[in-house]
Amino acid sequence: MTLQLCPRLFYWEYIECLTPRTVRYPLLDGTAIHAGLAAWTLTRNVEAALEAADQVYDTVSNADDVVLRTSPDELEYHQHRTRAMVMAYAATYPSEAWTVQMLETVLSVRYLAQIGRSSASRTVASRMAVLSR
Repeated sequence: MTLQLCPRLFYWEYIECLTPRTVRYPLLDGTAIHAGLAAWTLTRNVEAALEAADQVYDTVSNADDVVLRTSPDELEYHQHRTRAMVMAYAATYPSEAWTVQMLETVLSVRYLAQIGRSSASRTVASRMAVLSR
């Protein structure tokens, strides 16, 4: 769609990677909650789960190439809400009825631009859980 609307923007963004990444809160919150729950599932330690969730917010807020279109107060609100969700899950489900075999696999893929040269690599996270009784 970007290519049709503005070929120059497409070139800067997808070929040269000159535009900053914009992170939206649903994706950021979901990633943080997932990290917290993965840590909880593996360790059964609430502090480790909260630290894993916090690390997602810290990584994004300290990244040079990421734009968060919000105030620091709103970021703090989302982080506290995520922490509350992780703590509530840990309190509600102190043990699981299954054994976790694998949590998440991260794939790094490189795609070719139309002009035939390789563009910057993009990271695609695949959320995959294998559970067994």
